[in-house]
Amino acid sequence: MNPNNIEALALKGMLAELPEDDRKAVHAAKAELEAVIARHTDGHGLLAVVLLCMELQGNA
Repeated sequence: MNPNNIEALALKGMLAELPEDDRKAVHAAKAELEAVIARHTDGHGLLAVVLLCMELQGNA
């Protein structure tokens, strides 16, 4: 199994254990993160990650 898949499954398991309000907050944050990536990229994954990190650090 791909290590990334194992990590994703572990995170899903952890998410399932959270209270409902916290799960909703995580999903909202994921949607916001996807919107940031969409604003900064035309489908190039590495560029999206670099720009996201810069935005999170306040450098973009």
